[in-house]
Amino acid sequence: MPKTSKILDPENNILVRIKKLNLKRFVRPAARILSCAGILLTFAVVLYYILYPARGEFHADCTDTLMWAVASHESGQIISDTFNYACFLPFGGQLLMLPFINAFGGGIITHTIGMCLFLLIFSVSLIMLTRAMKWNITWTFITTFSLLLTVCTSEKLREIFWGHIIYYSLGILFMLIGLNLVFKVLENSENIKKNKLKLIIYTVVLFVWFTLCSLNQLESFTIFVVPAAAGVLGEAFFSYSEKVKCRKNAVSVILFVIIAIAAGLGYILGSKIIGDNVAGYATAFSNFSEMAKWNENLHTFFTAWLSLLGVTIKQNQPIADFTGMITLIRIIYGFILIVAPFIITFKFKKQSRPVRILIITHWTMTALIMMGYVFGLLSAANWRLSPIICTSVLMTVALCQWIYTNTSFKRNIAIMLIPMMIICCVSVVDILKMHTKERTNVHLYRLMEVLENNDLTYGYATFWNANCITVLSNEQVKVRNIAVSDMGDCTKSMYQSDENWYKDQPGQENYFIILTQDELSKVNTNAYPIISDAQDIYYCGNYAIAVFNHNIFS
Repeated sequence: MPKTSKILDPENNILVRIKKLNLKRFVRPAARILSCAGILLTFAVVLYYILYPARGEFHADCTDTLMWAVASHESGQIISDTFNYACFLPFGGQLLMLPFINAFGGGIITHTIGMCLFLLIFSVSLIMLTRAMKWNITWTFITTFSLLLTVCTSEKLREIFWGHIIYYSLGILFMLIGLNLVFKVLENSENIKKNKLKLIIYTVVLFVWFTLCSLNQLESFTIFVVPAAAGVLGEAFFSYSEKVKCRKNAVSVILFVIIAIAAGLGYILGSKIIGDNVAGYATAFSNFSEMAKWNENLHTFFTAWLSLLGVTIKQNQPIADFTGMITLIRIIYGFILIVAPFIITFKFKKQSRPVRILIITHWTMTALIMMGYVFGLLSAANWRLSPIICTSVLMTVALCQWIYTNTSFKRNIAIMLIPMMIICCVSVVDILKMHTKERTNVHLYRLMEVLENNDLTYGYATFWNANCITVLSNEQVKVRNIAVSDMGDCTKSMYQSDENWYKDQPGQENYFIILTQDELSKVNTNAYPIISDAQDIYYCGNYAIAVFNHNIFS
């Protein structure tokens, strides 16, 4: 009888041997390791941006969080009575920077430390949210990669999230932590006898968290508090598979009541902290716009949405070249972020309880922001849509996760994930290509050099050149905000400024004013130009620095 070939022998067949090895035992640990590495690398890329390239994109709007911290440090109050705030955030990012002012002053070092801490808290909160939703580590990586790098796709989004801590990024952070607590309370309420202690702890922490977040009042209510409360109650209302009067719904109603009480308490405490102070900037955008402009406001949405995602198109720009193709993918990604939330909403009943809450939270927040965008004044700036972009990313990943986990059409997620991953990778490349020497604000560093070389340490400039020089110089040069009218008058500009900054400073002999050539020409048209009292005038590019032996606002 002829011998059987070893190659054809079923016992020695290579394919059979591979199957016997059960590769799943190796694939899953490898996927976990790669996912953890991917999360760390994503974090490292954004951290690198904050530590280095962000200084080249730093401008006056980026100073507000630190200025609020300085105001609290100098006054000893959460909200200073002598500082003019753009908005009131008693529970804001300035609390991350405040502890470091004594050691490092109110400069770029303190600012950078605060932003690094914000990134760390934001990233950990995002990871904890995905774990609370019972997603595996691979989907945690996809979520982290997608969200952290989507908000790096344009200079404006990088400023909003990693340039300072304003209510847009703060509201999303509040949401990540708040929804995580909501999910934990609901999870532990399913077996109260077994999880009684955990349930009590999570409920108390949730109450405290919603109270603290509600100190920020309208801003937090719009982006986080009301949407999260609507998510809890709405999920119970739209869960038609459950009876109206059931234990599950009763827990949701009780949780909603707890959130409502916490929100009311936080609002009252916030009012007491703020007192009679008025934030003109934030208040202005809580008003209606003219009815005639509502249609125009709506029409700007899509353009504003795409520009936030880094779409910039010039007339007759080629589509077929590399830049054109990347722009086209950005546009496709923009469409995906709009369409995906609708698709997952159509599959609402098939989603897990956390995802259902997330869906209602997203749509409630979107509705509130769009009301202000269409009927109010929010359409004046595209970055006011940034919170919707964040929750749209979460919704898109949630849809992909559901398709992959619960359907046989796994390959369909590539339609959404590939454009998302390409744009996020482009963000990585863009950040790594940035060099600290390639600054968009190079004129600020040149001004700082002239001021420091001439021992000028205290003076005034208009908004875009004032606080940012103070911060970038680590307070070695302090520059306060002024306004120059068309008539050539130089007056105090109290926006993001403190009344005490315009008084005579102890030990200060010389003061200066930084003026652009245009501002200088306006000043010279005045019948009594302030520049006539200057002891010296230094020129730096488009700027003139007038030096005085007295404080011009004495």
